[in-house]
Amino acid sequence: MNARTYANEEQYHQWFIDNITEWTINQKTSRLLIIGHEISLFGGSVKGGLGSADLLAVDEDGLLWLIEAKISSSAEFGTVWNQLLRYRDSMQRNNKWPALERQMLKFLCRKEKVEPHNTTIDKPKSLKKTISTWLAYIGRTDIDANTFYNNISEQMRNGTFGLVVLADSDVQIAREKADKYEHGGPKAYLVAQPDHSGHILKCVYYSHAGQSIFRPQERTEFYDRSYCKCTEYNLKEFLAPQLRSLVDEVIYPNLHILSWNGRPHLIRNKSIAIALNFKSGEGETIPVRIIDVGWSDADASRVSSTNRVPGTYGLKVNFRAVDLEKIVCIDEALRIVRRWATELYKIGWRGRGAGSRIHDTPLTVDQYKKFAKEFEYSPKADIKDFTKGDEVERQALESFFNPLMKIKDEIEMICSKSD
Repeated sequence: MNARTYANEEQYHQWFIDNITEWTINQKTSRLLIIGHEISLFGGSVKGGLGSADLLAVDEDGLLWLIEAKISSSAEFGTVWNQLLRYRDSMQRNNKWPALERQMLKFLCRKEKVEPHNTTIDKPKSLKKTISTWLAYIGRTDIDANTFYNNISEQMRNGTFGLVVLADSDVQIAREKADKYEHGGPKAYLVAQPDHSGHILKCVYYSHAGQSIFRPQERTEFYDRSYCKCTEYNLKEFLAPQLRSLVDEVIYPNLHILSWNGRPHLIRNKSIAIALNFKSGEGETIPVRIIDVGWSDADASRVSSTNRVPGTYGLKVNFRAVDLEKIVCIDEALRIVRRWATELYKIGWRGRGAGSRIHDTPLTVDQYKKFAKEFEYSPKADIKDFTKGDEVERQALESFFNPLMKIKDEIEMICSKSD
């Protein structure tokens, strides 16, 4: 990456949050959750005034990471490690944990321009609740959320959390100076660089408690990881062979019956968003995103996506009800989603978080507004997404589109009556 890739560091922060949900450091791959952005720190500036730490993250092993991001146009690579140590000392000595947590919640509640990853819950009441929801989302039910939370707050107090320099280029002076600053926890220098299909995240330096595991001049290809944008053209290339016929014979034909125009409404890191066009009462054509199709982050095979290669991914097909309010009133959206959720549950789809019981639990409008409104294929606790491509999965996927066609007709009827 170069200065032309990102207009500013804020844009770089958002890219990192949206795309990097796990990383490999010191030959250890861990999933990652960003919990804070632009944390104001008393005593964090050069002259002892107010400083601002770019990102705070936790990994699934319970390690807290303080991240300082730089783009290649920055003139601060020579002082970035000193900057991180000032933030470390400031967080440890001058800032109380409750005040820092309030800043994290402001970010997690989407009250800033830069937003958290879409797997986090909307408007969480506490950091602990966000962590609990995230641990459940990544399948780490073996970890106690209270213990996890207490552990990261203790790291904050004793200053043993990890320090990361994240950059869009490998700058020699940043590597050379990394060993000159002492820190009781781990330190890493991560470089995100582009390739023809997306991005590569590479660790070019790592040390722990003063012992350099990789000297600054060494490079290790072990850390390479490509991030390839999913498109309607390469979707099948990344799926396991037994799943590819589901795309050609089930997904795309049914989408075209629904009058899909063949183009993604939105391209995400590992999925394409499918929208259907509806006409509002005023005659305006409104695209409503209803389905996400793509590669699995963590399917039933439980294989880390870091260790996957193209041609081995599972298939995910999620229903999204978030956009329905664009085309029908909130009461109609609630009624439609409730009935849709009931049909989905019968054929193996489950809601997330508060939405997991919507098929049999009446929701108020306020409750409806708060839950994630996304449903994924998980017919049993140990099965997630499509991995076999067998007749059972084929029938489930065929069944997925039947209620959707009825819902589409119903929405169109509601819209025609409002003309």
